[in-house]
Amino acid sequence: MQTTTCRHLWLLLVLLSSWRQPLEAGPPTVEHLSPTAGQRGTRFSLTVFGGGLGATTEMMLYHGGVTCESIEAVSDNEVVLRLAAAADCLTGTHPFRLRTPQGVSSLQIFRISPLPVVSELEDNNSIETAQAVTPDVTVTGVIEAGDVDCFRLSLKRGERLAAEAEAI
Repeated sequence: MQTTTCRHLWLLLVLLSSWRQPLEAGPPTVEHLSPTAGQRGTRFSLTVFGGGLGATTEMMLYHGGVTCESIEAVSDNEVVLRLAAAADCLTGTHPFRLRTPQGVSSLQIFRISPLPVVSELEDNNSIETAQAVTPDVTVTGVIEAGDVDCFRLSLKRGERLAAEAEAI
C-alpha cells in the first residue's frame, strides 16, 4: 500500500512540475509621455513611456482632427507616435489609448495648442539659468518633487503678459 501511495505521489509531482501556465503579460501601461502637446496644423511626435508597449499596434484616438501616421517601438517600455494635427483641429485635450495584442492601455491625454510647442530644458532651476522663451508659445515639461522651473522672456514697456499653467 505504501509503495502505491509513493508512486501516486511521485506521479502527481511529475505532473505538477511539468504543468506550466503560460505567462501572459497584461495590457500595456503608460507612465508618462513627452512632450505632452503638439501644435495644430503640424506633424509632431509623442514619446510614450511605460510597460508592454513594444507590440503597440494602434493608437486609439477619440476626437477628430489628429491622426497617427506611424508607431515606432524603441523598446518594450517606449514607443514614438508620429502624429498629424489638421489645421482646423480643435485645441485642448485629446484622449487616447494604445492597443497591443495583450490589451488596451488606460485612457491618456495630450493637448493640441494653437501655438508653437517648446520643450522645457534643464537646468532652468534659478533666475540665473532661466530658459529663454519667446511670447506666444506653449512650454511643455515635467516638474519633479522639489523642482523649480524658471523662464525668461523680453517684453516692451506697456506690453502685457498672460500665462496659463496646467498640471496633471
